[in-house]
Amino acid sequence: RHGRASFANGIGVAELARAAGMSRHHFARTFARCEGSTPSQWLADLRAREAARLLRETALSVAEVGARCG
Repeated sequence: RHGRASFANGIGVAELARAAGMSRHHFARTFARCEGSTPSQWLADLRAREAARLLRETALSVAEVGARCG
């Protein structure tokens, strides 16, 4: 949940691990096992999906979408 709420703020794997109370390494292994992708890839996919949605559904410029999606 923390990643979905904060992805546009440039949150990274270290911050997600800290929010989960785990070491970065343990978080990355656990996340990959549960989600089927690395935390970095998951964040990139989340940003890309949100950017695509904003481009489809709003009149925001590409630059504005980029700024909003991190």
